Amino acid sequence: MEGKGKSHQDAEAMAVDGDQELEIWWDEVNQLETELEQVEALSRGGYLEDNFKEPVWQLSVTNGYIQLDTTIRSMDEMLIYKQASIKYLSPFIGLFKHKVQIQFESTSISVPLGSNILMQRRAALRPRPKKYVFDSSNAESLPLFDYRAIIDTLIPLYLKSVAVVSGLLHAPTFLEYYQKLDDPLNDPIILAVCVDALVTIRLDQYSTKEKRVLAETFYNKCRDKLFDMYDDSAYKFKAVITTSFLLTYLMDMLLNYVEARRLVTVAVLICSDLEKKYNDMDPVERILYQRHRMNLEMAVRTFSLIFEDKMDYTVTDRKVEFDILDDEPEETREHIAIYNHIFRLIGHPYITTVLGRINNIFYGRPCDLFLEDVLRLETFLRDWWDTLPSDYRLCEDPFNPSVYKLVEKKLRAPHLLPLIAVHVATGLISASLLEPRLSTEAGCITSDILHSMRERLGKHAANSSRVLVYALKGNWTRTDGSDTPSFSCCMITQILYCLDKISSAADVQFPRELLGLFKKSFDTKIKPLLPLDHAIPSSSSPLVSYITENSKDAPLEMYDHYPFPGYALLSDMFSTSISLLEKRLVHDLT
Repeated sequence: MEGKGKSHQDAEAMAVDGDQELEIWWDEVNQLETELEQVEALSRGGYLEDNFKEPVWQLSVTNGYIQLDTTIRSMDEMLIYKQASIKYLSPFIGLFKHKVQIQFESTSISVPLGSNILMQRRAALRPRPKKYVFDSSNAESLPLFDYRAIIDTLIPLYLKSVAVVSGLLHAPTFLEYYQKLDDPLNDPIILAVCVDALVTIRLDQYSTKEKRVLAETFYNKCRDKLFDMYDDSAYKFKAVITTSFLLTYLMDMLLNYVEARRLVTVAVLICSDLEKKYNDMDPVERILYQRHRMNLEMAVRTFSLIFEDKMDYTVTDRKVEFDILDDEPEETREHIAIYNHIFRLIGHPYITTVLGRINNIFYGRPCDLFLEDVLRLETFLRDWWDTLPSDYRLCEDPFNPSVYKLVEKKLRAPHLLPLIAVHVATGLISASLLEPRLSTEAGCITSDILHSMRERLGKHAANSSRVLVYALKGNWTRTDGSDTPSFSCCMITQILYCLDKISSAADVQFPRELLGLFKKSFDTKIKPLLPLDHAIPSSSSPLVSYITENSKDAPLEMYDHYPFPGYALLSDMFSTSISLLEKRLVHDLT
C-alpha cells in the first residue's frame, strides 16, 4: 500500500513533535493493510475469483481524513472496501456517504407480480357489481345440502390440516366452544371457519360450483351476523376473529379486495379498543388476538399496496413475537417460531425500504436505489440467517451455489421455510435490479462497477430461482388432502418473476434447464391443485393485451364467470407467464 501527500520526512517530524494522535492514526492504517490482505476472509464465502489480485490502493490525506484515489473497478473490490469502511469508519466510508443513487430500469409490467395488483387498482376506481356474475341460481342442478353435517365434517378437517399450521385456533378451547353450540349454523366464528375450510382444504367430493354455493351461503349468513356484532361491545373479540377467517375467501378466491378492506377497516378499529383490555385477557385469548391482529395488519399492508401503491410491511417487535402455549401441538409450535423469525425479516426497515423502491419495477417503472442498499442485501440476509437456531439452518451458507441439492428431498418446515424466505427475498430483489443505468452524477461509480454488480445480481437471481424450483420439486407431494395452492403458488409467482427478469436482461445467462424442470414440477404438482374447469389457455388470455395496451378496463369480469375468480386468474397468470418465457427463449435462439 502506498500513501500520497505525506512524505517520510513528515512522518518523522510527526514523531519528533509528539503528535500521538496522528501516530495512532498511522498504526490504524497499518492494521487496515494487514486486515485487507485477508481477502478470502473478508469476502465471506469465497466469492472472489481464483485469479483475483489484491489491489494496490492509492490514498491521500486531506484535512486529517484519508481519501481513496484509486478507481474501484469490480464488485469484489467494492465489497472489500465496504467491509473496511464499516469496520474502521475510514478511509472508505466517504465513498458511501455520497449517497449516489443508481437508477434501475424496467422494460414492462410483470405478469406474475404486477397484473393482479394493477387490475385491482384500476377496478377500484369504478363500482364493481355487488353480486358476482356467477350465481347459484345459474348453476346446474345442485343437491340439497345438509349444512349441519357439512359443518361437522369440515371442522375436524380444518383443525387437522390448516389450523395446526396457521395457529389461528386453539384446538381444545375451540372444540369445547363448538360442542356447546346448539346450532353452529348461527355462530359467526363457525361459519367463517367453514368458509375458510372450503377454499383451503382439498374437498374432492364437491365440484367447484358446489363449493362456491356452500362458501357463499356460509359467508352471507356470517356477514349478516358480523354486522350485528359491531353494535355490541361484548362481541368485539369475536368480530376480529370472524373477519380474519374471511380474508382468504374474499381476497384470494373472489378477488374482492374492496369488500375485504371494508371489513378489515372496522376490525382494526375494534382492535384499538381491545388493545386496552389486552392484559385482562386469558392466555388463549391473548395468543389468538396476537395472531389474528397480525393477519389483519398484513391485509392492511396489502390494501396499501393495491390501492395506494405503497409497499410497507414494517411491523413492531411486539407484534411479530407471537407467544406459544405449552399445550399447542409440536407442529404448531414449530410454525409459530418460524413465523416469528420470518416476520422479523420482512418487517425490518431495510427490507421494507428496498421493497418499497423496487415496487415500481413490477409495473414497468424505473426505481432508484443507493449503492449501499444494493451491497447490503447479502450481508443483511446472512446476518438474519445466523440469528436462527441451529436446528432451523439447513446449511451454514444459504448462498452456496450447491444448496439447491439440499431441498430436493422432503424436509420438515423448520428446515425448509427459513431457506425459502432467504431465496424469495434474494430472488425478488436481485431479479428486479438487472437493468442499472449509469447516471451523470454517479461520482465514483463506474460502468465497470455497474457491470460487475449486475453480473453478481444475475447469479443471485438464478441461484435463488434454482433453490425455489428444486424445493417445489421435492416438497409438494403430500396426499393428505390438505394441499392448497396458497404457499406453493406464492413460490411459483416468485420463480416466474425471476425467470422473466433474467430472460429479458441482455447478457445475463438464463438457466434454460431450470425452465424445463419448473414446467415438469408445475404440471405434476401444482396444476392438479387448480380446478380443471378454471383453466384459461394462454391463447384466450386477456392479460398480455391488457398490459401492453395499458387498458383502463380491468378484465376482472371475465374471471367472475368462474366459481372462484382467483383460481381462474392464477391459471391465466401461470399459463401466460410460461408461454411468454418459452416464446422469448425460442426467439433468442433464432
